[in-house]
Amino acid sequence: MLSRIRLNSDNGSEFLNEGVYRWSEHHALVRSRSRPRHSNDNPWVEQKNGDIVRRSAFRYRYDTAHELELLNRLWLLVNLRKNLFLPTRKAIGHRRTRSGRYVRDYDAPRTPAQRVTDTGILLPPQREHLARLYDTVDVADLSRQISRIQGELIGYARTKTRSQASKVA
Repeated sequence: MLSRIRLNSDNGSEFLNEGVYRWSEHHALVRSRSRPRHSNDNPWVEQKNGDIVRRSAFRYRYDTAHELELLNRLWLLVNLRKNLFLPTRKAIGHRRTRSGRYVRDYDAPRTPAQRVTDTGILLPPQREHLARLYDTVDVADLSRQISRIQGELIGYARTKTRSQASKVA
């Protein structure tokens, strides 16, 4: 028995609208929503939204084809930088201190690319590709490209904000 693909979203207007409803019907997706004011219903999405999306693309509304193209380029660059060059620590357990408090223990910081390589699940061509990618990407240039795209997006948002402000006044 095949299970249908699910689309679980929060209650934001970006998900609860006619366009998304028709799209999900067309693709035969089963829709469900998180409970209002319960951000922990979908913690991984909420963490990614805060950590990656809002930090990289801010809280503006982007609604043109050109902005979408810029966002798609931005995500490729941001994810490349995050996966290759930004180490994270993962909680590996917890212990009790002498005073009785629980504290988390963390492993040594490693990048997501290092973590997936360390698992041993990559085939040799995949490991070689990852190593070549790491050797060929210039972190400074990558950061400059990200900043340039962010500047463009801010410029478009500023223009829209000004045009909306003049309508209200």
